Amino acid sequence: MLAATWRIERHGLDGHVERACGRSTRNYVVAFWHASLLPLTWRHRNEGANVLVSQHGDGELIVRVLLRLGYRVERGSTTRGGAKALRGLVQFARSRAGDFGITPDGPKGPPRIAQPGLAFLAGVSGFPILPLGLACSKAWRLRSWDRFIIPKPGARVVIVAGRTVEVPRDAIDQDLTPYLREFEDSIAAAERDAERRLETPP
Repeated sequence: MLAATWRIERHGLDGHVERACGRSTRNYVVAFWHASLLPLTWRHRNEGANVLVSQHGDGELIVRVLLRLGYRVERGSTTRGGAKALRGLVQFARSRAGDFGITPDGPKGPPRIAQPGLAFLAGVSGFPILPLGLACSKAWRLRSWDRFIIPKPGARVVIVAGRTVEVPRDAIDQDLTPYLREFEDSIAAAERDAERRLETPP
């Protein structure tokens, strides 16, 4: 009911995650910060994406919600069950069944610091990383490690796609830090763009 009141805008996504309109056939590793999980999973529901969810206790509730929203779910994280979940995601990616999403600073942080699994998935699958930045006109922020965002009723929510990041297959056995920093720079730029768009009428 709350989400139905949000005014959501998407910018820079043509040819990326809007393949339902027949504009693109390429798949992506769609990546966004854990704090933005609620509005982004709501907006991209029923698009056939696969999502990595923690095996921690609160993950079970998230799984139930995601399944109801039309996502395929793999359980695991950088701390529990990660290897099995990564294999599941890679198999899904290679089947070309659609995008898959990941919050690279989850499940426990540190916030807004991308973990190596993001670059590994991109390199193994051959899919570019597509950063999604988000800004809200008004929102609650929980007192959690990630400062989880819940847009308030009637909030304007702006989603901006950042510059994609390519990770070569032969790079996965090397230091992935440069690709992670490139992602962080790209999503930061997308968030700044989203904030600027909030300053102008829709």
